[in-house]
Amino acid sequence: MPKFIMKARYSSEAFRGVITDPIDRKETTKQMLQSAGVKLHEWYFAPDKGESYVIAEGTHDQVTLARMVAMATGAFVDSESIQIITSSELLVLAGNANSVGKEYVAPNMDQVDRMLLDE
Repeated sequence: MPKFIMKARYSSEAFRGVITDPIDRKETTKQMLQSAGVKLHEWYFAPDKGESYVIAEGTHDQVTLARMVAMATGAFVDSESIQIITSSELLVLAGNANSVGKEYVAPNMDQVDRMLLDE
């Protein structure tokens, strides 16, 4: 199952709530992610930026659903998810890309210029 780094920037109101009512955000995040079918691996917070960083596992659709739910709460002003892979997965992917890339012939600049002129 794919793994993702999910980042969410807290709104000033939500950040104020973190300070006024300190609770374990990892547990609340874990519950929300589980409801979307996403498994939480780790939760981090960057106090200098007011952002939480989560390493999670799930399908792209499940992660997107979790982000939509989180953003709908109003607690966050921005969020992002980036799929991450291990070094061994990269090795396989790079090998596959190498074999696919050998068959692809990119257009040269003359061809690109002609295509643009034809439009």
